[in-house]
Amino acid sequence: MFEALLQLDKKYTGLSDIQTELLKLFATGAPDKDIINSTSANSISTIRQHRFKLKEKEKQAKVFLAIMQALETTKVYEPIHKGATQVDERYAITVDEKEKVLATYFKNGLEGPIESFPSKEKRKIILLQHITTKFEVGRKYNEKEVNEILKPIYSDYVSIRRYLIEYGFLDRSDDCTTYWVK
Repeated sequence: MFEALLQLDKKYTGLSDIQTELLKLFATGAPDKDIINSTSANSISTIRQHRFKLKEKEKQAKVFLAIMQALETTKVYEPIHKGATQVDERYAITVDEKEKVLATYFKNGLEGPIESFPSKEKRKIILLQHITTKFEVGRKYNEKEVNEILKPIYSDYVSIRRYLIEYGFLDRSDDCTTYWVK
């Protein structure tokens, strides 16, 4: 693996030719005096300087990786609704993603209608989350009331109603006459 990584292009490793050559020699465990004879370096202090620089590069790489991992965890994710039937990466929705998707589908503002309903799961969940805010928590709705809330949002309000149930945003009675926010 060591050899394979050292054979990668400079743009991937960030190593100069001399650094690559020295790393190969360091891996053999050869003393610095023998390394001088095998390279263009002409003194032990040059070899030691290269060792020091490589150790510094290693420290910087570790700090950079930690920074990038910390950056990933600073994303703010939307909370997952309690009725979610299957939680997976589709529910890893950042605030920025949510705003972008809502702006894309609600072209006339969040109170207006949408022209199309997304087929991509993550976008569908974002829209369903927003549509659920049109309903009062704790209130029971009959089918006609649910339809009246959904009709101004999208022409195929029956599909939206079905998705709200399937994705666990709304629940309904066994006889399908009463609906409520889950």
